[in-house]
Amino acid sequence: NDNISAITGWPFNRTAVKKLVIEEGVTSIGSFTAKFPNLTGEVVIPSTVTYLGQEAFQNVPITKLTFAEGGTEPLCIGPGALKNLQVKEIVFPADRPEIHIHCWALNDCTKLESVTFPANITTFSNWTHVEYCGMNYINNYDSQILARVWALKTLSC
Repeated sequence: NDNISAITGWPFNRTAVKKLVIEEGVTSIGSFTAKFPNLTGEVVIPSTVTYLGQEAFQNVPITKLTFAEGGTEPLCIGPGALKNLQVKEIVFPADRPEIHIHCWALNDCTKLESVTFPANITTFSNWTHVEYCGMNYINNYDSQILARVWALKTLSC
């Protein structure tokens, strides 16, 4: 639909959704909205998306997540937005003017082997610290973005 700019709320039958196509032009994926327990395959986040809400894709069993290049606006990844995904690799877009990643964003992604954070990442939230990457070290639970990512082999910044 040409008039949709945001995805908000849950559909009534979340378990029936097996594939998700997010059209170019969508700017926001709200909190808890893409938690489809039977979603498979790849999800592409269009270049027009500027916000992934809290736990937007948490626990979704997709095998690939791609951020489309070509965005001209900042991108905000909300708390837990990608938590517990089963993807092996995530590459954040390098052409955004800035990217903000908030707490728990990638926690518990147990199959995640490779993450690429480009230079345009400007913040890891006001209480998130990248030094906890891939560790089970708990100093302040709220400050982790890559906790319990046991398979992580490559972290590129």
